[in-house]
Amino acid sequence: MWTVPVRAGDDLFGHLVLAAAAPLPDADVRNVERAAQTAALLQLMERQVSAAEQQVRGELIDDLLAEREPDWDAFERRARRSGALDFRHPHTVLVLAATGLTRQHLLGRAATRAARHGGLATEHAGRVVVLLPRVDPTAAHAVARDLGRTTGAVVTAGIAGPGRGAPELRAHHREAERCLRLLLALGREGEAATLADLGVLGLVLRGTSPQQVRALLAEGVTPLQRYDEQHNTLLLETLNAYFAAGQNPRAAARALQVHPNTIYQRLDRIDQVLGHRRWREPEGALPVQLGLQLRQVLAHIPMEQLIPPASSRYPGDHHR
Repeated sequence: MWTVPVRAGDDLFGHLVLAAAAPLPDADVRNVERAAQTAALLQLMERQVSAAEQQVRGELIDDLLAEREPDWDAFERRARRSGALDFRHPHTVLVLAATGLTRQHLLGRAATRAARHGGLATEHAGRVVVLLPRVDPTAAHAVARDLGRTTGAVVTAGIAGPGRGAPELRAHHREAERCLRLLLALGREGEAATLADLGVLGLVLRGTSPQQVRALLAEGVTPLQRYDEQHNTLLLETLNAYFAAGQNPRAAARALQVHPNTIYQRLDRIDQVLGHRRWREPEGALPVQLGLQLRQVLAHIPMEQLIPPASSRYPGDHHR
């Protein structure tokens, strides 16, 4: 049995193993050694080609997702020439963040996982971005869960798409990034979600304007926040606990570690500040609960990033 390492410098790629019934002549031994050297060179060449392809893809994605919009016709011609991306096929976008794992490690695992689907992964603006062709959001959820399971890290993923064409893919990246930031702001680390998965909040943010968000906040959150600031009270904290407890005052009191009578008094004060009791009813409670969630999100994400301009959400039809 003859074993020869397939090595190039400090890199060990494996071994060539030859089973022989009798000792090999010196000439055959040299042939096996040369075969191992050739195999090592082929491995190095394959690695270099792969690195070059990854660099081309990374540069394309950087240009696609850059702050300044590229010349779309020129960009798509360049993408076709490189063979790195085929925008004729719909792509789903994932933007990933992880706790307990370096970004480079996450990128490596994501690239391996994406390659199984014919996709790619790259790093952009401090995030790991994954593009998956011909994959719907349900399958993208599975990819995100698999990354968390195989790495043992807490992987959070914003998902958007699928979309066809470079401009639409760019818009979906921004939506996936927003979704990731929303998940993190809401304390939902370790989850994967589209805006639609975020329920009413996601639906509201998909088709709203800053003015509409401010109007929603004005229905409940803004007056209570102003009252708390002026009177050093905890009405907003109480309201959060009240809804989190299923509108059960005694459960809210236990959560806040105060006497139930304190909760009842604060709820009455909320009635007075808002000028009505409709917020206690199902229809009136919904906008107030949405306002509380938006307030939590806006503490982490500025309004201009939470609600992007309509032009960045809906790319032109001539590129669809």
